[in-house]
Amino acid sequence: MFPNNLLQQTLTYWSPSANPDQFGFRSFSAPVTLDGRKEEKNVIFIDSNGREQVAESVYWTESDVQVQGYLFLGSSTVSDPTSVSGAKEIRAIQKIPSLRADKFLRKALV
Repeated sequence: MFPNNLLQQTLTYWSPSANPDQFGFRSFSAPVTLDGRKEEKNVIFIDSNGREQVAESVYWTESDVQVQGYLFLGSSTVSDPTSVSGAKEIRAIQKIPSLRADKFLRKALV
């Protein structure tokens, strides 16, 4: 398992809908709170189109999250993450196993 003191912050996560609505807008599931941690640092990554990108923050959590979902440091009950100041769209995810490979830590790049 990962150190218990690593994930001491509260994050709010909105998962993306599978398909946009008839106007091309995405909807999101109800917000859920997760244990996690946010780091303010730039990280270079390769996106799904093979382009080099720079993330401005990294969110760590043991919960599954999806690209195009949103994360926010803190607790929110607002249904639309695009209206929450400080909520950021997930642009890439890395899944890191524990030494026994029985647990995983997720690194969400925003």
